[in-house]
Amino acid sequence: MTSFRLLSAICIVAGTLAAGPAPAQTAAEAPVLPGVYRAAGTSPDGSRYRGMAAIIAENDRLRFTWWIGKSVFSGIGQVAGRTIEVEWGEPHPVVYTFGTDGSLDGKWADGRATDRLELFARAAPGQLPVPDGRYRTNGQNPNGTRYTGTVSIVERSGQYEFDWQVGASRYRGTGKLDRNLLTVDWGSTQPIVYALGLDGGLRGLWADGQGEDILTPDR
Repeated sequence: MTSFRLLSAICIVAGTLAAGPAPAQTAAEAPVLPGVYRAAGTSPDGSRYRGMAAIIAENDRLRFTWWIGKSVFSGIGQVAGRTIEVEWGEPHPVVYTFGTDGSLDGKWADGRATDRLELFARAAPGQLPVPDGRYRTNGQNPNGTRYTGTVSIVERSGQYEFDWQVGASRYRGTGKLDRNLLTVDWGSTQPIVYALGLDGGLRGLWADGQGEDILTPDR
């Protein structure tokens, strides 16, 4: 993604917009929920890219993180009416408008490039119990094939140790939890980024958003 200095984990707290001309809004009033998103867009040269993103609400600001190929970008956003303006270290911000389906449609590079974020999984609001224990995984590889298996998650000193068993293959990773978003480094180019739901399950994306990993507590 040419000069795309975007995005690292993703959150926006839900709210309701008043009818008529909308005043500047805080993250807590924005009609978008914290979560994990698929990203797709075009660079200023017209080339296309895919990736994933996360949004986290911090007081009246929004912290964005994008993973595009081998690159990681980050930015800080502010809600104003039905738009979010994200400063990410470039001369021009990324400006998103809210979609009716929870998506965000953005323009960057002074309108010469686009970025669309499609919601994959919402993160639960408030403080939830630590994701710890045994889970069942039902996922999808980037080529569209499905897989199933088990995952063990153990919390140690604020970090989360993952141990996947999928068929004859075993994978390990270490994750960090940030406001119900869990980013797991498992030795690949990109992490797996999960949203923790109210049901205690974890829904995550990997491989530029083309892979999915859905974890259900094994009770």
